[in-house]
Amino acid sequence: PDQFQYEGRMIFITNLSFDQYAPNSKLGTHMKAFRDRSVYLDLCLHTKRDIMAWVVNLVKKNHLLVQMDCSHEQENMILEFMKENRDKFEILSVRTAMALARHFTLFGDKWKETAIELFLKA
Repeated sequence: PDQFQYEGRMIFITNLSFDQYAPNSKLGTHMKAFRDRSVYLDLCLHTKRDIMAWVVNLVKKNHLLVQMDCSHEQENMILEFMKENRDKFEILSVRTAMALARHFTLFGDKWKETAIELFLKA
């Protein structure tokens, strides 16, 4: 059909700000239409500092890395590494913390040296 009536509800979760698109660009007009038809909540996580604080909160609150067989001490070491290097990560997210936890279990004592090579921008 060339049209239909949708009567359901959807939730979209994204880490992209709708405001970053130029209002008159092709994508910007679509984002404006999308925003006009939805409830929009900006978590205000626009800096690496803000994102890192949110990652630490989620990981510690839910013990996400402990669930991946890291000790609490190891979880703290990984989060501390992320905090110290937050501006050097290409992508900073909970998935990054989880990838570092897997990396930790693979490389043991050498995890930090190899993580610098694999995860951080030069």
